[in-house]
Amino acid sequence: MAWRQLRCRTAKSKGLQDIAAKFTDYSKKSFEDASRAFEQLMGAKSVQQAVEIQSRYAQKAYDTYTTEVSKLGEMYVAMARDSYRPIQQVTTRTRKTA
Repeated sequence: MAWRQLRCRTAKSKGLQDIAAKFTDYSKKSFEDASRAFEQLMGAKSVQQAVEIQSRYAQKAYDTYTTEVSKLGEMYVAMARDSYRPIQQVTTRTRKTA
């Protein structure tokens, strides 16, 4: 029984580490993109150019956010599935022997 709990916790721990790494990468990239957009805004020669730069940045930030949130959601589902797998194996065996 203890080894099953350990396998569940190990899968959960690995899943959380993967999610944290993915979120850290996304945060870093998001900060770099925002910094780059700010630099471009500071170099804008007109209000129209500044609006275009801001619009491009906002669209890219939104697209990146929705993509990353989708990936993180998939990672949470995979973590839950992997954490539950040892328990599922036990219940499957129990049903077969009953």
